[in-house]
Amino acid sequence: MVIRNDLCTAARLQTVRGALRARRFPAPGYAALVRLAQEQLGVSAVLVSLLDEERQHIIAGVGIPPAIVERGLRAQSTLCHHVLQTRAPLVLTDVAREWALRLNCERSGLAIRAFAGFPLTTSEGFVLGAFCAAHDAPRTWRATELELLARLADAAASELEVRAELAYREEEASGHDASIEHEGMLATAPAILASITDVFLALDREWRFTWANPAAVALFGAGGEDLVGRPAWAVLPAVMTEEVLPRLEEAIESGQPVAIEEPLALGERKFTLRAYPAHHGISVFLTDVTLRVESEAALRLSEDRLRQAQKMEAIGLLTGGVAHDFNNILTVIQANADVLAQDAQAVGQVLDEVAEIQRATERAARLTQQLLAFSRKQVLQPRVVDASRVASQLLPMLRRVIQPNIRIETIFEEELPCIRCDRTQLEQVVLNLALNARDAMPSGGTLRVATRHRELRVPFATTHAVVEPGSWVCVSVADTGVGIAPEVLMRVFEPFFTTKASGTGLGLGTVYGIVRQSGGVITVESTLGLGTVFTVWLPSVVERAEAPGVPVALPRASGQGTILVVDDESAVRTVLARALGTFGYSVLLAADGEEAIVKARRHHGKIDLVLSDVAMPGMNGVAVLERMRELCPGARQMLMSGFAESPDAHAALVRGEIAFLAKPFSIAQLGEAVSGALGGRRLQLAAG
Repeated sequence: MVIRNDLCTAARLQTVRGALRARRFPAPGYAALVRLAQEQLGVSAVLVSLLDEERQHIIAGVGIPPAIVERGLRAQSTLCHHVLQTRAPLVLTDVAREWALRLNCERSGLAIRAFAGFPLTTSEGFVLGAFCAAHDAPRTWRATELELLARLADAAASELEVRAELAYREEEASGHDASIEHEGMLATAPAILASITDVFLALDREWRFTWANPAAVALFGAGGEDLVGRPAWAVLPAVMTEEVLPRLEEAIESGQPVAIEEPLALGERKFTLRAYPAHHGISVFLTDVTLRVESEAALRLSEDRLRQAQKMEAIGLLTGGVAHDFNNILTVIQANADVLAQDAQAVGQVLDEVAEIQRATERAARLTQQLLAFSRKQVLQPRVVDASRVASQLLPMLRRVIQPNIRIETIFEEELPCIRCDRTQLEQVVLNLALNARDAMPSGGTLRVATRHRELRVPFATTHAVVEPGSWVCVSVADTGVGIAPEVLMRVFEPFFTTKASGTGLGLGTVYGIVRQSGGVITVESTLGLGTVFTVWLPSVVERAEAPGVPVALPRASGQGTILVVDDESAVRTVLARALGTFGYSVLLAADGEEAIVKARRHHGKIDLVLSDVAMPGMNGVAVLERMRELCPGARQMLMSGFAESPDAHAALVRGEIAFLAKPFSIAQLGEAVSGALGGRRLQLAAG
C-alpha cells in the first residue's frame, strides 16, 4: 500500500470530516476497541484520534479527561500528530527521556510517561489519525502488545471508512442503517478477537450469540461446537444464567457497563467479567484469573501461617519467661520442704503437710517443663539415635496405655538414617501423639506408628509449616478417629487450647516445642470422620546411633571442699548455702559474675567447684565459668537453670564440657549432682 504524502489533501480531509460528522451516531466499534486495548495492556489511557489541519479530535477514549475529549487538542502539540507526520508507529518507554517529544506531552496537559501510537491508514492510503495507548508511568512494551495495537489500529481505520460512508448516506437520505456500523466493526474484529486470551462473546437483545471467539467456544461449546445463533440460556452454565444474565439485562437497560470482580467459577477455572452494552446487544469479556486467585489463596495461607508462627513465638517468649522465674521459686520451695522433711525425720516425726508440699512442687515442676518444652527453652541432651529403635522400644508402654479395642500397627522403614535429638524428649513426643490418637477413638480403631526416610527436592508446604528441601526422617502417628475440625486444626499446637473436658492443653504444645527445638518440623493432616496423621520431620545425620550407656552409680551425696555458688536470686543462694552446708561443703556466695570474680580473687584457699546459674544480669553463667577457668584452673564447673536461653550454654552441654543441674531440684538431687561433678562425672539431672 502506498501512503499519500500530502497530509492536507482534500480527499483525506473529506474522509476525516465525514467520520467526525458521524460522531453523533452510536460508536460500539471504537468503544469496544479502546476498552479491549486497555483491558489487555493494563494501561492508564487508550484513544482513537483524527487530525485535520488544526486540531486533534478524540472520537473514542478511556482514561482521558472529559474536557480534553470534548474540545480536542491543538494538532501540532501532540504525540499523535508526530505519528501522523511520520506515518509510522511511535513507541516510547519513557517520554521524559525524549527531549524533543517531551514538550508535546507537557503542552497537551496529559500525564504521559509511556506511549505507543500506530497510524490509522485507510484502504486508499490516507493516514487519518492514530490509535494510541499511554501510561502514567514508564513501561517496556512487549512485542505481542505492539502487535495487538497495530491490529486494533487497522480495525479502527476500517471502521473510519464505514463511518464516513454512513455520514455520506445520512446526507443523501434521512436516517442511517445502524447495522452497517456494527457490521463494519465485526468485519475487522475476527482476527483481533481470535488472538486474545480473554473469552469474548456478543449477545443480541434476544440473548442469542452473535459472536464468540475461539476461547469462548473452547469454554462453552461442547466439543468445539459453534455458538453463533444459539440461545445463551441453553449454552451457558447455571452460574452465568442465574447470576450474570440478570446483571447484563440491567446493563442493557441502563446503557452502563457492568463489571464483576468476584471470580466466577466456570469448571476448574475462575474468571472476572466486563460487559459493554450497545444498541445491538452486549459484548462480554471474561478474563481468566485462575492463577491470580490461586496465588492470592497461597499468599493468604502464607500470611496465616506467618501470623500463627508469630503468635506461637510470642506465647513461647511469655511462657518461657514465666517458667524461668517459676523454676527459681520452685527451687526455693522444694529445697526448704526437703529441709523440713529431713528435720522432722531426725526427731522421728512425719509431717503430712510437708509431704504434700513436696508432691505439689513436683507437679508444678512437671508443668514448668511442659511450658519450657513449648517455648523451646528446655535443656535438651541430644544424641545420635535410630528413630525406629526408639519407637519400637516404646511399644510396650503404648500397649499398656492404649485400650484393647484399638489395634496398634507399626511400619518401621529398614536402614533408616539416624537423627540427632534428645531420646527422652522423642519418646515423649510419640507418647503424647499416641495418647491424643487414643482419645480420638473412644469406640476403637487403628493406631499406626511409622517411620520413613524422605528426600525433598522442593519445599513442602502445609497449613502449619513449610518443610524445606533436604534429607528428613519422618515419625508419624496416625489414627482412624473422629478427625479435627478445620477451625480447630490451626490452633492445635497453641498452649492451653484444648477441646477436651479435662486437661491443660499442653500436650501438643509440648510436642511442638520439642520438635522445633530439635531442628524439626511437625505437620498435621486431618479429615472429619476419617482420622488424623501427625508427622514429625527431623533432619537426618550421617553418624551412627550411639550405643546405650551403662548406668553409672551416683556418688555418695556428702563430701568436703569449697563451692562457689553464683546466682542472682538471693532466696536460691540462701537455700543452696544451707543445703550444701549440711553435706559438709564450705560455700562462697556471689550475686553475679563480677562479685564471683572478686570472691575468687580474695579467697586464699582452693575452690573445688563453681556452681553458676545460666541467666543472670550482665555476665551470664557461661562467661562466669570461662573467667573462673583463669582464676581457679583446677575447679570443677557446673551450670544450673530451668531455661535454655543461652546458645553458648546449650552448645557447651552438648559437647560435654560442663555438668548441668536442671531447676527445680531436690536437695538429694543437688547433693548427687555436686558429688558427681567433684568426682569428674558429667551428670545432667532433670527436674522431678
